[in-house]
Amino acid sequence: MKNHKVALVALALFIVVACVYPVSADILSDYTADYDESTQRVHAKITLTGGEEGAHASEYPRDFVILMDVSLSMRDVYKDKTGFEWAKNSTIDFLESLYAYKSRVGVISFSDDATEVCQLTFNFEEVKKGIESVSSHGFSTNYGEGIQKAVLVLKGREREALPVIILLTDGGEDKGVTNVEDAVDFAKKEGIMIYVVSFGQKEKIDDVMLRDKVVKPTGGEYGYTSFEGLRDALIGVQKLDEFLSAVNLRIVISQSSDAILDLYSIPSRPTATTGVIVTAKDKSSFTCAKLSENEKIEIEFDAFTAKEGDVNAGVVDVYYTDKDGSGKKLPISIKYNIPPSPSWKSYTLILGVATGVFFVLFILYFSKLRRKEKEVESYKDAKEELEKSLKAHVEAKKKIEENMSKVKRLVTYYMSDEKQTETINIIEEVNKEMDKIKER
Repeated sequence: MKNHKVALVALALFIVVACVYPVSADILSDYTADYDESTQRVHAKITLTGGEEGAHASEYPRDFVILMDVSLSMRDVYKDKTGFEWAKNSTIDFLESLYAYKSRVGVISFSDDATEVCQLTFNFEEVKKGIESVSSHGFSTNYGEGIQKAVLVLKGREREALPVIILLTDGGEDKGVTNVEDAVDFAKKEGIMIYVVSFGQKEKIDDVMLRDKVVKPTGGEYGYTSFEGLRDALIGVQKLDEFLSAVNLRIVISQSSDAILDLYSIPSRPTATTGVIVTAKDKSSFTCAKLSENEKIEIEFDAFTAKEGDVNAGVVDVYYTDKDGSGKKLPISIKYNIPPSPSWKSYTLILGVATGVFFVLFILYFSKLRRKEKEVESYKDAKEELEKSLKAHVEAKKKIEENMSKVKRLVTYYMSDEKQTETINIIEEVNKEMDKIKER
């Protein structure tokens, strides 16, 4: 009996703890959906929230490509060292601040063009040798070419890690065939952040271009420092204290077997917490370099379906890298219960009854119309008979008048005046009687 009580108490405590402290995760997902019956359209809104199962940035696997400016201006001397020597020494110090077992580093130098100095590697001694072997050459500062080459290196990294480009420059006007904005857009689509650390003579640095066209679009950061502060500025790029829930997010919206996905309903720029950069890779997929705790991404789309009941309106797959460097997938199926519409049999019955009523009314109307036509025909016949009778009567009267005229002439010719008068009076009386008959 005691064992049962203990079990019940333990169960109650578990329920209380589960309610008070919800299950944590790298990324939390939620969605809402509604249905428009007139268009058979399901509208879905998915919310992704950074969970509390993440870690500080330093604990995540990261791949850094250091993009080092080696143009002519880097040969300027400050305190017995060229700008290029300041950059090399600070970069080597930056390597020593990294966790070698979780971070890889590659180096690219750029001026008129870009050259890969060292591939991504865990071997920092090899990276140091590569940096020390680099010399300043060329004249111009081809930012676009350098960024594009760095993106290509990180795109082929073949492991789950947070990709970061660190652009180290003393400024200079951007010159080159590759457009900076195109190169930065390439980085955005691959979910790569760009951090810029500029140093040297501030009047030579195009802060606006580097900050607004290179850094902000990718979610990185821009900073200017002195020669002496270059080392600390580079180490600060790691953002060791930043808490991240997940990195390398790729969000893919797919059509389900129950509905047709409306690609044009998917916004090209999803709503997100300020500072979270979400970029459309194509019509139905997005990339995001990192997501911190409580930061949100909202994506909406429409799908059309003629089905009823429990319908899968679409699938959203979220691929990401966790703090252990493991690639994970969060599948989200957009379920919605569509109420049944009136049965087609009901519509058929209603249509049949309406057709029957219409047919009966048509028959009645047609019968009434036929009766009217017959009445009109009988009226026509009676009219024709009457016209014939009147015509005969007129002709008879005409003959009588002609005969009476002849009689009158004979009487006048053969009789005496007295007899003529009497006879004519008789004839006139007869004519009057005939007129009365005619009037009747």
